[in-house]
Amino acid sequence: MQMPPNNNSSDGSIEDLRRQVAEAPDNNVLHFKLGCALLRSGDVRSAIPELQRARQSPAHRTAAMALLAEAFNIVGRFDLAKGQRKVSSGPQQGE
Repeated sequence: MQMPPNNNSSDGSIEDLRRQVAEAPDNNVLHFKLGCALLRSGDVRSAIPELQRARQSPAHRTAAMALLAEAFNIVGRFDLAKGQRKVSSGPQQGE
């Protein structure tokens, strides 16, 4: 999965995104942006809960789940990665 582009002018730094999430904890789009930024920076363990929260955003659900699969793979949770990939790809033929 290719990471969304890192455009600091529109997305802000990780510190800015954390502040924004703290100010608007119910904004799942901000959780998605923060999760992407954290994953991009290599802070995979911190990215996971942000991406899990971002799954609640209909606009970002599929992307968040695919990124979660990647993050779980990185930390060696292959069972969870497989589950995220299966759910993000939708029902398979014969299911």
